[in-house]
Amino acid sequence: NIGDVLLVVSAVAYAFQILLVGKYAKNEHILETTFMQMLVVSLLSFLPSMAMEKFYVPINKTTVLSVLFIAVFSTVVAYMVQNKMQPYTDPTHAAIIFLSEPLFVAIFSIFVGDILTVRTLIGGVFIMLGMLVINIKTGKNEG
Repeated sequence: NIGDVLLVVSAVAYAFQILLVGKYAKNEHILETTFMQMLVVSLLSFLPSMAMEKFYVPINKTTVLSVLFIAVFSTVVAYMVQNKMQPYTDPTHAAIIFLSEPLFVAIFSIFVGDILTVRTLIGGVFIMLGMLVINIKTGKNEG
């Protein structure tokens, strides 16, 4: 299935991103590193999307402000913070922190009134178990 292949490719790319940020971000300027990340992702996302997706964006004040807000705060600022702070931890711990994102999203979604399904809860349990296994193995290797 093409979706499974894309998922694996995405996971591998994400792992490389974590490793490369951990290795190179401490030697680079944060703004330059973040700019290059945004440029590469934009190009690698934009070109295939033009070939595979029907492009329609309603241009109005709400859409433009929403896209700008998401682009600045959820992407650029988040990557700047990641690039600044990730070199202070090892890549395994950084990956664990990033893997916990869906768990925190689920917790915050409860506060805004979303209802968690059984599948969502089971997925959250698997994420937590995965993080626990990684921490236990890391602890044994270090001790």
